[in-house]
Amino acid sequence: MTKAFINSVIETPIDLHKRRIQWAIRKLKEEGKEFGVYTIVDMIGVGNRYRKQVVEEVKRVLEDMCL
Repeated sequence: MTKAFINSVIETPIDLHKRRIQWAIRKLKEEGKEFGVYTIVDMIGVGNRYRKQVVEEVKRVLEDMCL
C-alpha cells in the first residue's frame, strides 16, 4: 500500500519543471519584470538533461499566454 501511495504522488522531472515554470512567471509578473524563455529557464535552474524539453515547454506556455 505504501508503494502504491508513493507512486501515485511522485512528480516526474518534467512535471516539476512545469510547476516551476508557472512559479517563475507568477514571480516575474508580481515583480513587474519582463521575461523571456531563457530568463525563465535560468530562473528555475534547469540542468542540461531536461533543458531542451523545458525550453519547448516555456515557449508553449508563453505562446498560450499571448492567445
